[in-house]
Amino acid sequence: MRLPFVAAPGWWAGAKCRLERIEVAHFFTREESQEARKVCADCLVRYRCLTEHLDEPFGVWGGHTRDERNKVQSAMDR
Repeated sequence: MRLPFVAAPGWWAGAKCRLERIEVAHFFTREESQEARKVCADCLVRYRCLTEHLDEPFGVWGGHTRDERNKVQSAMDR
């Protein structure tokens, strides 16, 4: 699935998913989610990606699923 072009923040230029031109989808099957997490595992901007997308309702961002991002957000709000 190709998503429309959206202007990206400067830090995203170093994202592994972008550098490797990996297709990004908003909805993942379990297998696709695991593959996305593998890409994120050694990405240089993983933590920035995570913190920038804590409220994102879909997909894997910074190596975390929506449910995992919700837990991170809850911990930060304490």
